[in-house]
Amino acid sequence: MTTPNPVGFTVDTPKHLLLDTGAIYTNYGLAGEKLFGAVASGNEFDVEIKSYNVKVGGITNTNVKGLNFITDITASLKVNMLEFTTDILKTALQGSAVDTATNVDYDIITLPMNGTQVYLENIALVTRLSGSDKPVIIILKNALATGGIKLKVEDAKDNVMPLTFEAFSDPLNPKVSPFEIHYPKIV
Repeated sequence: MTTPNPVGFTVDTPKHLLLDTGAIYTNYGLAGEKLFGAVASGNEFDVEIKSYNVKVGGITNTNVKGLNFITDITASLKVNMLEFTTDILKTALQGSAVDTATNVDYDIITLPMNGTQVYLENIALVTRLSGSDKPVIIILKNALATGGIKLKVEDAKDNVMPLTFEAFSDPLNPKVSPFEIHYPKIV
């Protein structure tokens, strides 16, 4: 028996490191693909899995192999937008309207109370992997900005606007995963 590695580092570790904050794209891989804007202070991808353990009479341990079933999957992407554009603000405020005609100097963004939800086909985080020329791509399908806007502006700081996007299942294919992780094969 060999001695276990107490630190987890191997000769392959330098090939498996995520580098940089990455870039955010809307409608990634589709005809309307667009770089969403510059980000700073990191981005965060979360997948929350809820499950249910079947309880069998006479068994005192509630965690029994084969009796745990997934009941809910929620995928979200939290981005810190450094760049501010009308399109970014409109996307962040689901259902908002943009008036480009009333004022010659400004686009006027409002949020009607009966605003309709406008889903993106997808939103993607594209970031570099140290051991590959291909990026890691995390895609949230049927994405919707769900957290609104919270903006704090300060002197001598990178002023960022945190946005949260959530993935939604397609009602025509509700059993298909609402997210994908494209991880490059490293040879």
